[in-house]
Amino acid sequence: MTTPLEGIKIVDVTSALQGPYATTLLADLGADVIKIEDVPGGDMMRGVVMGKTEGILPPCSFNYHFELCNRGKRSVALDLRKPDSREIIYRLARDADVFVGSFREQALKRWGLDYESLKKVNPKIVYALGSGYGLRGPDKDARAFDTAAQARSGMLSLVGDADAPPPPWGVPWLADAAGAMMLATSIITALFVRQRTGIGQKVSTSLLGAQIFLGAPQSVAYLASGIEPRRQSRKKAYNPLRNAYKTRDNKWLYLNMTVGDRFWPGLCKALEITHLIDDERFNSNEARSKNTAQLVPLMDEAIARRTVDEWMKIFPQYDLVAGALRTFAEMAVDPQVLANDYIIEVEHPTLGKLKQPGCCIYFSETPAATKGGAPEYGQHTEEVLLKIGYDWADIERFKSKGVIA
Repeated sequence: MTTPLEGIKIVDVTSALQGPYATTLLADLGADVIKIEDVPGGDMMRGVVMGKTEGILPPCSFNYHFELCNRGKRSVALDLRKPDSREIIYRLARDADVFVGSFREQALKRWGLDYESLKKVNPKIVYALGSGYGLRGPDKDARAFDTAAQARSGMLSLVGDADAPPPPWGVPWLADAAGAMMLATSIITALFVRQRTGIGQKVSTSLLGAQIFLGAPQSVAYLASGIEPRRQSRKKAYNPLRNAYKTRDNKWLYLNMTVGDRFWPGLCKALEITHLIDDERFNSNEARSKNTAQLVPLMDEAIARRTVDEWMKIFPQYDLVAGALRTFAEMAVDPQVLANDYIIEVEHPTLGKLKQPGCCIYFSETPAATKGGAPEYGQHTEEVLLKIGYDWADIERFKSKGVIA
């Protein structure tokens, strides 16, 4: 074995971001992912234009989101509404380890791709669904995308400064990424259970559930206290040692020292405000919280004396926890990022070398290995069908009936 999931075969009937990103992670870990794309058009993300103006999705000559979410896979184009397509997927599923879907259950059942149908084909298959809001409840069949789930989870209620209007947009992709990681985790766990027991099963997660899990510190705070968490004003931070401050070069430094009493003396030394160490207004968590409106301006003044890079060299000397607010350009050349292969180069057959976020999981003996760029639409249809027992006459018949593209 050279990669963690070498030999694992996955039939991937997903679209957009949550499902495809989960199977990309599994492909990076060595699984053979056969991406089933609907006819016509395929994955809806193939049609997304990567921005027309500078902004949150900058313009680009290629679809970088699709590339990231589908690298290292094989694409088979099938009209999922036709019975012959169902039989092709059943044949794929007979020796598959995993089936992954992200369409609504009602559609999958209509196409004969529900768990009960596939379990008859392969009783040991791991059947995984990534949904919007979960498989039960009044909205189980509702359509959902990332920011809708973020909003419903409560997370967006905490974004932005309390003294400013709510931002127009969250971080698009956050719920998708959380859902993808949870979906991949569920699949790997189910494979482990099957290895121990021989039992296949259905697993699922959702954008909403993963987002609530991601925001658990805030959720549990409300559930425990009954008090609604609210957006925080930087100038009135509950904990001034967990706050953002502007540096001399007009950049931002994020302090993140929740257990403030432990770090307060060292911070005063680093900021050269040692006269405040024993000041009764600030010498305890409770006192700093009570007098935050007085302390934040003093810290503002002290931190504004140096650049962000100077502080990032000084703070480690006092074992202080802080992060510089970096741009994506700065992140992409960060020596720590590069040393851990968090940014990698992927060899694409037509686009050449593409830089992308890498698999962030380290294995000492069976490292992850990205197998290449995203496939062209239907690129591997004939190859895959021939491998599972169809011949060229079958392929011509499927083409004439519009089953494959």
